[in-house]
Amino acid sequence: SLLPSFVHAPYLLLRPVVPLASGGSTERAFVLLVLDLSGSEMRRAAQTAIEAVGGVVPVTGAEFGLRAAATATAPRRNPLKRLMDSHTSPATSTLSSGAGWTMPPTLGLFMDTPWHQVTTAQVKAIARAGFLWVVADGEHLGVHGRYGPDQFDLFLRHGITPIQRLPREALSDHGDALALGARATMMPYGTSLTQVETYLETVCYPAPPTGGEASSRCRGGYPVRDASGALVFDAAALISGEGVETQGCVQFETAELLTDRAQRDAVLDAMAAEGPNKVFGFVGALDASLRIPGGAAAVAEASAAVGRAAMQRGVHMGKLCGGPPNPDGLPDPAATEEAMVEAIKSGYRMLGLSVLSSDLHYMGAAALARPFWAAAARCGF
Repeated sequence: SLLPSFVHAPYLLLRPVVPLASGGSTERAFVLLVLDLSGSEMRRAAQTAIEAVGGVVPVTGAEFGLRAAATATAPRRNPLKRLMDSHTSPATSTLSSGAGWTMPPTLGLFMDTPWHQVTTAQVKAIARAGFLWVVADGEHLGVHGRYGPDQFDLFLRHGITPIQRLPREALSDHGDALALGARATMMPYGTSLTQVETYLETVCYPAPPTGGEASSRCRGGYPVRDASGALVFDAAALISGEGVETQGCVQFETAELLTDRAQRDAVLDAMAAEGPNKVFGFVGALDASLRIPGGAAAVAEASAAVGRAAMQRGVHMGKLCGGPPNPDGLPDPAATEEAMVEAIKSGYRMLGLSVLSSDLHYMGAAALARPFWAAAARCGF
């Protein structure tokens, strides 16, 4: 009965959706997935963390094929933002009745791998384990953490959203990173609303001539390439295409943004004013514990509060979750799972591991991801 409404699409596929652990059941559900020529995916919004990565972990070759096909026809697509856009904001739902984000949590990783050492095998392992976003650390690694078109494209072909973190001094670098293929950039150490507003200008194109004056800090009009490889010089096409797919990320890791409620709320309001899912936040707990009296306990309380405040405004938040290391050096899986459960309950939907990409050689991507899947299932995702 669905086919008549989808006759314009060149591909119709039934993709299996199965639980991580079937428990011996032989029942299999299927989701109708349609790929159109623009590379968009017209399917039911993922209701669980497993569905968000294709229904099966380890991620299958068939799913990788779909991701590559979608990226080939829309090379500037942002998988994470498209997942966010497919769900209703809690700001428009009934929070008083207990409703919150309908979007399932996602798993991510901070990359300390230098740009010239990123390999297909590494990215495949990260994607196969179910990671949906990575942060290239151009803040602490300097030029070695500033990724380029080849690295960004490799992640996107595997369905992973690359986020470029930049140093606090950066301004025009944010727009340049987006032009190279990063789908979001990250601003660290913000302490005031003015700083955040300045950053938000750098990740957005100027308003059209009829919509207001442009600031010198706005993202520049450097052309990007479409699916055929042709350069896009049309301003309207840049705004309606590239401008929709890119995002900004504000790190909450100072006392001003975490414990000063008035300042925190003003920043969250400014982020929400940019439009649905245009800007998200990320709590830097370690940095915050160095700056906030009370240390880790105070940071944990402030993090939970900012997660709830952001959710009320329809702003997504992320944070790192991890337990103390076991004798083998791996983060304690039970403690990591509990930290992730608490984060999900506080409104966080971007959960990062408290390890770096260089740790995957010893620890293994699949093993590190297991606490995430357990936490998501415990929270109904």
